[in-house]
Amino acid sequence: MAKLTAENYSQGFLIDSELIGSVTKDPINTNTYKSFVLNHQSGEYLGYQVFSTLGDALDALNSVKRDWDYESTSSCGENCTNENCQGKLCSNYKSKGCHK
Repeated sequence: MAKLTAENYSQGFLIDSELIGSVTKDPINTNTYKSFVLNHQSGEYLGYQVFSTLGDALDALNSVKRDWDYESTSSCGENCTNENCQGKLCSNYKSKGCHK
């Protein structure tokens, strides 16, 4: 099952112990989407690819065989319960509290 979907891609990203992956709509050529992966420890891009459809961009990223977790960029997302954040990056939100 895909963790990054058409419904959640603009509100979060995929992460594991080394990498972050996501899809973004190109702000200049708004008819294209970029699927990308980067190392969140060094900040370097490992690669990106441009697609003409959101579905193709999501399929490309979701085909990367990693133990991905989905992380919300607007809150602690599904991992937020009783004002306690659980998850790889949610510790960054603890000082701000959960905003569900």
